[in-house]
Amino acid sequence: MAEEHFDELKDWSARKHALLHAYLDGFVRITGSRDPYVYYVDGFAGPGLYVDGNKGSPILAAEYAQSLAGKTYALRCINVEEDPDNFASLTANTVNYAPVVTNLPGAFGDQVDQILGMVKQQPAIFFLDPFGLKGIEWRYLSRVGQRSSITEILMRVNPSDLQRLAGFWNSADPGAAAKCQLLTDYFGFSSRDEWLKVWLSDGVEGLINLYMTRLRQLFKFAYRCAIRSINGSLKYYLLFATHHAKGAVLMNDTVYLRESDYQRDVQEFKENQATLGGQARQLGFFGKIGSVPVTGASQIQGSSAR
Repeated sequence: MAEEHFDELKDWSARKHALLHAYLDGFVRITGSRDPYVYYVDGFAGPGLYVDGNKGSPILAAEYAQSLAGKTYALRCINVEEDPDNFASLTANTVNYAPVVTNLPGAFGDQVDQILGMVKQQPAIFFLDPFGLKGIEWRYLSRVGQRSSITEILMRVNPSDLQRLAGFWNSADPGAAAKCQLLTDYFGFSSRDEWLKVWLSDGVEGLINLYMTRLRQLFKFAYRCAIRSINGSLKYYLLFATHHAKGAVLMNDTVYLRESDYQRDVQEFKENQATLGGQARQLGFFGKIGSVPVTGASQIQGSSAR
């Protein structure tokens, strides 16, 4: 699945990257006014480029970092990639960005201590975009969230991954116990009972709300943004967490400004379908994002999970 993902840039992935890029720009501008260095950490970086030639998150961040030359502040990028082939491609694809990029081989969790040592007390945003839940267990996330300096996390979570793992709670499958343990570790609980009772009563929506509660306990502010395809189907959520109200407002405004782009392109997609008899072309979406509707900065509060 991971290999197929990097074959071509999908429209929903382009929206994810666009939101990341837009928020990163605002984050760097604000925090750079007081700190000379700001860090971007890509915990599941991939090869950096798609097979079709489109740029992945590591290249987009590196290009942005280079564009800041001459400013009084700078962005430094740290990429982590576990797959050896992807890491080799990542290294080759970022060679021209060496002054602003550091690539680390291995799993994100294994590199957390080194990363925290590298970023020190500088502002940092962590982009965590794994396949599934492995690698973003709570023991890793909590070490990031416990930093005393400015720290923000933007991470992908697919409801189908939660549903698939929780569905093994009463399975006779030999791997069921390990799958349930992964979900327990994801939440950071001591036993599965704490998420199981939520699953049995409220299903996958309850599990997502439970995780948002955990994020708010760690970061104070947290909410989710739905990333949808051009036909409106939900692909996954991006979860955002920050200790600071300014970060929550900035993300809220970023999503709000992007929503009109998404709605306009959905309308264009529908018009193309009608014109082409249902055979609509795939629209070019880089720089645009779909999200849950947000009507203003005041909607982001510490108690909000959505």
